[in-house]
Amino acid sequence: MATEGTSRLFVQDLPPHCDEQALRKHFAEYGVTDVQIPRRKTDKKKSRGFAFVGLKDADSAQRAAKALNGAYWRTSKLRVAPAAKRKAPVPTEPPKKKKAKKVVPPPKERLAPTKRERFLELAGVKQEAPAEPEPVERSEEAFDAGLDDLAYLRSKRDGVRGGADEAPAEEASDGDDDGNARVFLSNIPYGASEENVESLCERYGAVSEVHLPIDAKSRKRKGFGFVTYVLPSDADRCVEGLHGSAFEGRVLTAQRAEARPADHAPIRRTFADKRAEERKQKASTEDQSREFISASSAKDAAAERAGASKAQLFDPTRSDAAVASTLAESAAQNEARTYFAQKGYALDAATRSRTALLVKNLPASTSVQDVRTLFAQSGVVTDVLLAPSHTSAIVEFEQPTEARTALKKLAYRAFDGTPLYVGWAPARNEDSDDEVQTGTIFVKSLSFATSTQDLERHFASAGKVRSVVFPGSADEGFANRGFGFVEFSSATDAAKALSLTDLNGRTLVIEASRVSKKAASSSKKQSKLVIRNLAFAASAGDVRDLFGTFGSLKNVRVPKRYDGRARGFAFVEFERPQDAASARRALGAAHLYGRHLVIDWAENEREGVS
Repeated sequence: MATEGTSRLFVQDLPPHCDEQALRKHFAEYGVTDVQIPRRKTDKKKSRGFAFVGLKDADSAQRAAKALNGAYWRTSKLRVAPAAKRKAPVPTEPPKKKKAKKVVPPPKERLAPTKRERFLELAGVKQEAPAEPEPVERSEEAFDAGLDDLAYLRSKRDGVRGGADEAPAEEASDGDDDGNARVFLSNIPYGASEENVESLCERYGAVSEVHLPIDAKSRKRKGFGFVTYVLPSDADRCVEGLHGSAFEGRVLTAQRAEARPADHAPIRRTFADKRAEERKQKASTEDQSREFISASSAKDAAAERAGASKAQLFDPTRSDAAVASTLAESAAQNEARTYFAQKGYALDAATRSRTALLVKNLPASTSVQDVRTLFAQSGVVTDVLLAPSHTSAIVEFEQPTEARTALKKLAYRAFDGTPLYVGWAPARNEDSDDEVQTGTIFVKSLSFATSTQDLERHFASAGKVRSVVFPGSADEGFANRGFGFVEFSSATDAAKALSLTDLNGRTLVIEASRVSKKAASSSKKQSKLVIRNLAFAASAGDVRDLFGTFGSLKNVRVPKRYDGRARGFAFVEFERPQDAASARRALGAAHLYGRHLVIDWAENEREGVS
């Protein structure tokens, strides 16, 4: 009886002398994954006249059956048809290990009774069988030569207390397993990926995790795996539906798996231990800001790039110290965003990668080798992408299993005195069609003596320069802070300027500013922004200095309460919509006075009027 939609074929009328390699070669053009030829019991070299051939998918199986059915192979006319589903009982519980029973030899029979037994029988006395002595459990501590009397008595007391509350092993195992939603799959094709297994199992419910172990030496999959569902009922339906079914040419075996063993934690845990354990468990599911960079690391990176000390570049006694810190953080975030986008990782993408991890909160002195050495302990690292500021990185693994191991092992682990923030990186996209290039470039490694006029003259050969902006006000004795933005009249002129990296013998670092098509289309005619989650210590001057670095401002308004205190939000209106879009994208993940700025478009003019 044939089964529709199967990827496994039943081949009959095989010649007696045939092997798996030859039959695999005969079906090779259709993508063979498995070949099984049953042999005779009397002669293992001869086949029983039929075989099972597994192919990659059901379409290939149908094409092979249509083309090879009735065809001759080695003087035999083959009959090829889709294989029927194996009729096997569906296991509902995981297999239990059977304990070997101790064989007790029967007592030896005597030919005649003893003299004592005959005397008691004549006297009319009934003899009771002697009761077998109960086995005494001996503790290993009792035979410890180095154990003193007091310790021995204490161990006996603890043993009595512990034995009174201890339940039999059989009763302890008879627990209700309704909360377990894991399924064990075996006979999985070695070439199957986690994506294919997940798409197969998603027919029966929402899948939370797919785990396919790999062999450490051969670097190949072991042929079995675990699938964890959100609901236990979905796991039951998966076992009923997949057990005995064909997947990529192989017959799967599905059964309920035992719950994942919990990590061995100490009996007495402090509050810090519990908090660290909770953070590690949430590391794989939390959606933290992918552009997070600590303010201290951003300042270190800016000071190292500018060739000045951190105290000199970010003097805490200045009135705009908070704005300078925010701009340094924003510059590091924009560098990382642009760098990762050029490598195919868009940080704002919704799809997560299975083999790449995003590592944040790295010290500014971190190197690629430091990151590779740290993560190589969990598996084979194929590539490490370190942001220009050295404060964030993307680590690519060879196998998804190794990436999950590194995530659980290194999340919130201390590295050079700071905790690591490890999460899933976005899925890699080699196509860059989703981004459009603007007419603005980002220039780094500037000399402190470079002025706006110097940059205008330097980039004049590439095209018409519309504006040159140095973020923040100038320091005492410096014309800039080591970086700035140059806007051209067209994206073509900006592309030409990328090669002008030599300015008075100093090598500049120039990057193109990119914006997604969605953001570019949605911000064509909007020039007013609303800034929420604004710190109460932020004044209108701080907001003006911060957003004024991206273009000319028309109006800045910080609404206040009746008692004069700030209400926690502000409105900023630019002269040009392009400047508003650049400010929204650059400061979208930055912090001012330690609070994350939530920037959005102001939908109506009367919003937030006090």
